[in-house]
Amino acid sequence: MDGSRSNKRSHGERIKYKLVVVPHGNDIASLFELDPTTLQKTDSFVPRNSYVRLRHLCTNTWIQSTNVPIDIEEERPIRLMLGTCPTKEDKEAFAIVSVPVMEIRDLDFANDASAMLGTVVDQFSKGFISQNDRRSAIKLLEDVVFFVADVTNS
Repeated sequence: MDGSRSNKRSHGERIKYKLVVVPHGNDIASLFELDPTTLQKTDSFVPRNSYVRLRHLCTNTWIQSTNVPIDIEEERPIRLMLGTCPTKEDKEAFAIVSVPVMEIRDLDFANDASAMLGTVVDQFSKGFISQNDRRSAIKLLEDVVFFVADVTNS
């Protein structure tokens, strides 16, 4: 990690990535190839609500689930790490499901609010928080209350 990147991380900025469709699997921007579990036309998209296997193009390996928990600090871990394997297994298929736009917005808000509140907690623990940051935190906490109560801020 270079100095500029660690500097961005220390200021609470996050680098975000997103997956996009590319016309050809050999495009340099391709990370994964979706392999449908049902027979499709060679040039058609994978339909929604179907199952796919994921092939990592750089290593030519297949994404598979493991029994290694990610959230080990939880009482009952439910998130498991993914790994890769050189052989494709039919049982290692992942569902493609559509997610409502409002749910994505809600998750974005919750993640952004959590990051900002984490920054505020750090500032409190260091003993200094500016008046502007305090106002922003109070406004954010108000927004969180309205978000949790599922009512509009009036």
